[in-house]
Amino acid sequence: MTSHLCVIGNSHVAALKDGWPPLTGFADHVHADFFGCLKDGMKSFGEIEGKLGPLDPEAAAFFKGIATTGDFVEADRYEAFVLTGMKFFPNNLIRDYANFATPSTHNHETARNFVSDATLEEALWDELKSGMMLHTARTLRAHTNAPIFIVWQPFLSEVLTQIEWREAMYRPLIAAGDGAFVQKIMDNFDARLEAEGFQVLRQPKETIVDGVMTRKSFAEGSKQFRKGGGAEHRALDVFHMNADFGRLCWETWFAEGALRSAFPALPSDGAKQVAA
Repeated sequence: MTSHLCVIGNSHVAALKDGWPPLTGFADHVHADFFGCLKDGMKSFGEIEGKLGPLDPEAAAFFKGIATTGDFVEADRYEAFVLTGMKFFPNNLIRDYANFATPSTHNHETARNFVSDATLEEALWDELKSGMMLHTARTLRAHTNAPIFIVWQPFLSEVLTQIEWREAMYRPLIAAGDGAFVQKIMDNFDARLEAEGFQVLRQPKETIVDGVMTRKSFAEGSKQFRKGGGAEHRALDVFHMNADFGRLCWETWFAEGALRSAFPALPSDGAKQVAA
């Protein structure tokens, strides 16, 4: 029996698409379809004649062209949905870190302002609550009761340290060891999203360096999100991850049971299948 998974996002879909299927055997009976738009195309995601896709004509054309099915999403076909990228990222926590200390951070001697943890958390929530990710998730929820998994956009590649202005932005945060603070705020958001009926997936811990960057080996050779497969990104692209990253994500999410639980009809022990 085949189960069906729908993956939706922006350019970050490419890593998950290129990394499918996982090699552990946990998803042997899952068929995945991939959909998405570039940049801000998912802002117009909505219903069109009973299907789901971007209302903007240019975004709609790209969405259909890149889709595994060649069409918009038919929500009732899928047992689960994974939403990835779409600027769901703790951007302002990192961008403004040097200027704001809180009771939980270690930059009290250098930051110009002292605020509560909750102040920075609410500022980030204000940025994300009306963004593409939650617009897409909530629109989808209105059309399906299936599990919806929200994936935080990956941390930027550590090659950012080779870009002067980015390195300067990240240096205070890394020097203070406050990557744990950023992840604590993300954990609090996970709880908010779960209360709203969504589930949350994170990039595997072994892909993370200094708490707020992705190991460069998982970004090298990343591909553009294009029909038929895109060209490699430039060497100092910090945003996009490669097929190895995508495959490790799938293997981790299925092995840990978070995503696997959405497919109760799967064999009980994928690892034994591989061993056999």
